[in-house]
Amino acid sequence: MTIPLQLSDLPELPLTPLRWGQTYTSSKDGQGTPLGFIDIHRRYEEHAGEAYLDWIDRKTEAAKKNYALAAEFERYALNTLLPQAISRGFESVEIIGVSATACYYKAGDFEKAAALAGELLKLSDEELPKFARLQLTELKEKAQSNQPTPSA
Repeated sequence: MTIPLQLSDLPELPLTPLRWGQTYTSSKDGQGTPLGFIDIHRRYEEHAGEAYLDWIDRKTEAAKKNYALAAEFERYALNTLLPQAISRGFESVEIIGVSATACYYKAGDFEKAAALAGELLKLSDEELPKFARLQLTELKEKAQSNQPTPSA
């Protein structure tokens, strides 16, 4: 499945993680060139930067929206990179995973933050360095403590 992406499409993007095999493309009809890891990561950087500026300007809702978009792009980059990265020992995977989790957390989407952290914490010690494991564990615990408890 291909999900089309243009800058004008960003507000309409569903804020759900992409599944393996899905790709963003450079056109609305889905027939454009698939965007590579660098293109997606640049989009993450744009939204994370905007979110930070919104936060400073006390535009909380705009900041959360941009953090959510940044998290989705980072998650997509992670999904694109993870299978190859683990087999090659590529060290940016853990940084991207922590980044995506932190962006979900900053967006107030504690459920996605906890879920992604939990997913990544399933990686072995060889696949996930100690610093990333510590950060993801902390983010997961914070996210879980911010989620409303189910009523009995």
